[in-house]
Amino acid sequence: MRAQRRFFYGWVVLAVSAVVICLGMGTLFSLGVFLKPIEQSMGWSRSAISTVALLNWLAMGIGSFVWGTLSDRQGTRVVAGAGGFLLGLGLVLSSQVSTLWQLQLCFGVLVGFAVNGPGDGPSR
Repeated sequence: MRAQRRFFYGWVVLAVSAVVICLGMGTLFSLGVFLKPIEQSMGWSRSAISTVALLNWLAMGIGSFVWGTLSDRQGTRVVAGAGGFLLGLGLVLSSQVSTLWQLQLCFGVLVGFAVNGPGDGPSR
């Protein structure tokens, strides 16, 4: 008699984690797609808008240390939830900006910082 093979739930966790990481990184890289439309509609220079990408990377680097430490202390579920909330908040706030410093703060710092939270990996 052949034993029935049970589906390994870890594959579901891996698939969901991959999708969340792709969404987070996709939002981070979306600035390049919207660079020209932002320049035309807001009247800001490309170099000024590009500083937002620099802030993204700096905030993402700092966020990696913060999210990693929090993940070790609080658990991955808490970190993923908090990161997802901050990522969503940063994107919503970014859609409402009217000045360059607001875009730098909301999209550059908040989204950059939050992007590693949801992509921290599966729970232990």
